[in-house]
Amino acid sequence: MAAVAATVLTGEGHAGEAYAVTVPRRSPTVIPRPLSEELGREIEHVQVGMDDARAGMLDAGVLGGLVDDYVSLLEWYETGGSVKLYPTVEDITGKPARSIETFVSDYTSAFEA
Repeated sequence: MAAVAATVLTGEGHAGEAYAVTVPRRSPTVIPRPLSEELGREIEHVQVGMDDARAGMLDAGVLGGLVDDYVSLLEWYETGGSVKLYPTVEDITGKPARSIETFVSDYTSAFEA
């Protein structure tokens, strides 16, 4: 997504355009696997309920309207709202969307804490 944003913001011909940006969808339970393999320790996905997510964001000081919007987006995503994939990343940048494996490999040091 950042590559699309950088290309659109610095390139010509994008004024007034709107783009749907998606990457290949991966189950949240699958995403930790490359992290675990790269870091050499077990990483797991922990599903947080919407009420807990909402409370956590509010406790962290996120504005109520933003919390409502974010929870709505999470609910939309969980109910299959994002099943359509678009080739926008490659169309705009000329390169395919980065895989989770490549992302983890490129940013391993950011996950080592």
